[in-house]
Amino acid sequence: MERRHEADRVRRMQERKRKALEAKIRALRSEFDAESEELDFLREEEAKRQDIIAEEQLKMKNLRKGKQTATREKAT
Repeated sequence: MERRHEADRVRRMQERKRKALEAKIRALRSEFDAESEELDFLREEEAKRQDIIAEEQLKMKNLRKGKQTATREKAT
């Protein structure tokens, strides 16, 4: 009888540990998912920034070409 009670006690303790571990896993997954979403957002923002920089560089290049052409035309 005493062994049975001891086995039940150990089983209950193990069940509590399992539930606590599962809760920790859920919390870690949630934290990981939130960090993944933030990383995706940051990647998207960086891609947008890079697109804007590329567009601005192209505009500057075209403006410089236009100025150089205008300057050459004035010189001739």
